[in-house]
Amino acid sequence: MNSIAPALARTSSSGPESFAIEATTANPPHDEDLASQFDPANGLLSLTPEDLRSAEQEFVFQVGKALRRKLTKRDATGRPYWEQPQVAGRPFIIALEVFYSISSLFHSVGFIANYLYGRRDVATYDSEGKLKLTAEAIGEHQYKGKRIPSGLFALPEAAHLSGVLFSNSGTVAKFNRIATERGYSPPDVTMIRIGTVYNPDPNAIKPQLFGYVVVPETEYFETFSEGLCLMHNPWARTPLAVGALKDVTEHRLLGDGRLAVSSSRLEPFTSQTPIFVGPGANGIALTVLEAYLDPEASYE
Repeated sequence: MNSIAPALARTSSSGPESFAIEATTANPPHDEDLASQFDPANGLLSLTPEDLRSAEQEFVFQVGKALRRKLTKRDATGRPYWEQPQVAGRPFIIALEVFYSISSLFHSVGFIANYLYGRRDVATYDSEGKLKLTAEAIGEHQYKGKRIPSGLFALPEAAHLSGVLFSNSGTVAKFNRIATERGYSPPDVTMIRIGTVYNPDPNAIKPQLFGYVVVPETEYFETFSEGLCLMHNPWARTPLAVGALKDVTEHRLLGDGRLAVSSSRLEPFTSQTPIFVGPGANGIALTVLEAYLDPEASYE
């Protein structure tokens, strides 16, 4: 967008609070054709990066570029977003989505949190085999010979940034699931949702698998706020109150350097939504779901 005009929102769990949100995306280069990522061997788009380490590094760089572009943007009079009349004095949030590659939404919010706070959790086990989490600082991020400093929230350029809102589930699959739960799916179509979520085991270092059949008229209805993660800037000059945005997962930095994450609903790290069509769709879907949740299961 050429103009600077963030939208204002007003919502809070405890009372009205006014804040400004500017939306942006990380997009592919103008000369890059995403169709080139089409795999002619199996007729599918490659949604999983071949080199996970390199893809993670690119993800952080793309996120950093999109956020810094907004933080350094000025209008014709030289004013940034937070000095605009409709924003001044209010918390300023950047809502971000990543579309720079076919597999960009493969990544979870954890890598963004590492970049914003400039630290990562380190897992170790004590003599009794109990998991112990500590935090270590990240000095910089590297990608293909380029370097950017970590800890964007603590940098002077982000002093007026109150938080970053991100989701890796802003996809067609979410629309399909929501429509199905509300009874708009054809009778010969069955879809399942499978993925990974937080593991409540206090000694776990790997996520837990989850999966369910997406059915209409269920007690659980997915909403568009599911999957939204808000990362609070602890160094912001105008902080955003915890709970100001309803039904989102919130990340806050603790005094010991660890992150506190709170959520009141299902919050997948990643998920997929396979769709099955035809007379035997339901049976096939249930078989696939059972096999995913029990990888050691065998079927004739």
